[in-house]
Amino acid sequence: MSQVGSFILLVVAAVFILAGGGAGVIIGQLFTMGF
Repeated sequence: MSQVGSFILLVVAAVFILAGGGAGVIIGQLFTMGF
């Protein structure tokens, strides 16, 4: 994955975490599986 793509994913994950804990946990699991 490109650095730009990973950076965008980090930003999106941060937004989800700030928006709601449940969504943040799901995004965290996706990151764990993706990387």
